[in-house]
Amino acid sequence: MTIELAKDIEDNIEYYENYKLQLCQFIIWNCSYNGNGKLHNRVRLNAHDILGILKEISRLENFIYELKLIKTPDVSVFNYIYNKQFK
Repeated sequence: MTIELAKDIEDNIEYYENYKLQLCQFIIWNCSYNGNGKLHNRVRLNAHDILGILKEISRLENFIYELKLIKTPDVSVFNYIYNKQFK
């Protein structure tokens, strides 16, 4: 693995972890209001919206895990990722 590729993977991991954190904060921010009060720039989220965001967070966690696996120099890990993505 080249140094540039390792740096690119690290940058991607950092980006997706930050995105996951922002999604969690979005849920907390938009679900913490009085039901009858003013929204103060918040969005009313129903159960379907929250479920969709939680699914996205779950997909991000799996993707981050696979990015971290790529950094390990093991052939079995490479075969696992290759078979999952391309077959």
